[in-house]
Amino acid sequence: MKKQDYLENETVKSFIDWLIPMISGEREFLHGYEKGRSKTPWKCYSIQNAFENYNWRFSCTIPELEKRSGHSFAESQEVLGIIEKGMKSAIENNNPQSLLKYSTAILEWGGVKRSNYPKLVAKGDEIVQYYEDTIKRLNPETVDTEDDFGDLWMNSGFTKIYSLLIDNFVIYDSRVGAALGLLVRKYLEEENISQIPEGLNFAYGNARPTKNDKGPLNRRNPSSDKHKFPQLNNNPKTHIINNIHANWLINELSKRSVFKNESHPMRALESALFMIGYSVIE
Repeated sequence: MKKQDYLENETVKSFIDWLIPMISGEREFLHGYEKGRSKTPWKCYSIQNAFENYNWRFSCTIPELEKRSGHSFAESQEVLGIIEKGMKSAIENNNPQSLLKYSTAILEWGGVKRSNYPKLVAKGDEIVQYYEDTIKRLNPETVDTEDDFGDLWMNSGFTKIYSLLIDNFVIYDSRVGAALGLLVRKYLEEENISQIPEGLNFAYGNARPTKNDKGPLNRRNPSSDKHKFPQLNNNPKTHIINNIHANWLINELSKRSVFKNESHPMRALESALFMIGYSVIE
């Protein structure tokens, strides 16, 4: 399946039309939970409001600059912009050492360095060519989900790397997948559709236990008795296909909703979903 085929699917079009009023708040979307060990309450009344209530702490070391940290969307965007520029410059100048450093910075930003850094180191000087090939193969405008992605890395770390290198490519992690699943389930229930359509069958991932967050690990499962969503389960191809569908969907939603007025429309909508998807237990 290619982008145009996906967006012309009748169920996908219907879901987009159904969802847009919930983005602006024209139709209320209430969601909330208690976050972390502190039980800090978080809530939103629309998807745009979820973006307005974005708060996620990060810390990373940017090559040749000081360590950076923050928690707001603007602070993250500033840091991601610097890392993106550094990665693209390293690729253009065929500088694998610099590319590894900037890749490490985005993994640190996302808190996913430990399991992914060794893979990057193992690539050595081939890291530049690997990224160049991946940029071409995962271009949302030309990619086909029927292709074989068997030799590409993909998980919650590499989706962050690719999001900086590939235009219109979102970060698809356990939280974004959970939020999309929740919204799809609500749509299917309201429309009395019993089976989850292939293009909307978004996979979720269980939460990871941390010292500051010992909440239920299944809090990101959007399934109901009637609608069962799959898990990512560290399957690179499944993750890639979910990411591609999310790229197409979020791009269309961001262009047709109030998010089009943001400086980074897709990133802003992705961040709203990220906040919603911390917990989808209702």
